[in-house]
Amino acid sequence: MLLLTACPVEIALNPAPTPSPTPARKLRPTFTPTPTPKPEPTDTPTPIPPTPTPSPTDTPTPLPPAAIPTTNMNVRQGPGTNYPIIGAARAGQSYLIIGKNPAGDWWQIDYKGRPGWLYAPLTRPQGNVAEVQIAAYIPPPPPPTPTPVPTPTPVPQPTQPQYQWMLVKDSPRPAPQCGTVHFDGQVQYADGTPENGVCVHIAFYGPRNTKCSGCGGVGDGNWSFAPFGNQDPKGVTVEIYIVPCPPNLPEYGLTHDPSEPPLPALSDKFVATINNKCEVGQWTNIIFRRTR
Repeated sequence: MLLLTACPVEIALNPAPTPSPTPARKLRPTFTPTPTPKPEPTDTPTPIPPTPTPSPTDTPTPLPPAAIPTTNMNVRQGPGTNYPIIGAARAGQSYLIIGKNPAGDWWQIDYKGRPGWLYAPLTRPQGNVAEVQIAAYIPPPPPPTPTPVPTPTPVPQPTQPQYQWMLVKDSPRPAPQCGTVHFDGQVQYADGTPENGVCVHIAFYGPRNTKCSGCGGVGDGNWSFAPFGNQDPKGVTVEIYIVPCPPNLPEYGLTHDPSEPPLPALSDKFVATINNKCEVGQWTNIIFRRTR
């Protein structure tokens, strides 16, 4: 037995096993990424759509200047109606303009391969007519048409009178007569001397009265009528002319029935209408003259 003195020593009865050293593992370095800060959201601008590029278009070819008649019309040799007509232009048809006159109121056109002229106001222009130039050649105006020499009027030859007596046209003398309407005159030979025994007739609304010239003491060749008395024959038309003498004619004349047929005339007629006898109510110097 062992006695221990001095400081007490604690002896382990069952010694602890010594741990075997664990081999150290080799550590592999790893890469730990540094966290990227998350950006704050910002407003995203709305993208502007690109401006569309226009597609190239074909430039239209300008129409050549042309004249389109609004009505059928003449085509003339020059700019005027005094030029001859060389053809006709149809309404609605297009004619190529190749020039104009200085006044600009006539178009020079290509008419069937030759120059012709259309009156511009009667056409509808087409194309760029503003650039049409004055025609290089404008025909000179044709000479004026000579004025026809008037043919001398033939002198009328005297014709055979139709009647045996004629009324001397300027002989009757109208005058006012507020009283009794009357007519008087004379029958003459061709030389103007009085002729007796010729029957003069007055008619209105039918036959009325027949007297002979120079009968009843009225003077050579003279005759007269006062058929209305004191009446106012307003609107009545009277005819006086030479007639064949009725048989057994009384010296102061014969009154007829108005229903009788008209007597045949041996002269042209004196005709008068009585409108206002106070203005014209008498006719004197009514002369019938023999024609042969």
